[in-house]
Amino acid sequence: HAAKAADIRRLLDLTGGARLGDQLLDRLFAIQGQAMPDVPAEVWNEAREAFEPHELLESIASIWNRHFTHEEILGLIAFYESPLGTHLREIQPQIMQESMVAGEEWGRRALAKLQDKLRQRGYATHVRS
Repeated sequence: HAAKAADIRRLLDLTGGARLGDQLLDRLFAIQGQAMPDVPAEVWNEAREAFEPHELLESIASIWNRHFTHEEILGLIAFYESPLGTHLREIQPQIMQESMVAGEEWGRRALAKLQDKLRQRGYATHVRS
């Protein structure tokens, strides 16, 4: 259904899902660039061009197609174009960043608690934090 496929792509543009492939590649290449600082930028740029983020977009669109009717996709578009949806799109990156920090802090506390429990039972802990 071509109209539904077009609307899914519109929704993915609104939600940022359409840029996911580029974002993942940017992060991958940034990490690799830090790990291998001797590799010149032009080599990274050439390697980056070999990837096709639209392949990921097609996979993501297919997933949305399986889980939502066309009517639901239109409803989601209406929401994301509404004032509340627009506010969500604007604030969501900050919420995600703050949530990742909170998750890391929670994970450190959980690991420390686990290590304490193991020590209390006489086990030496070799878990790295």
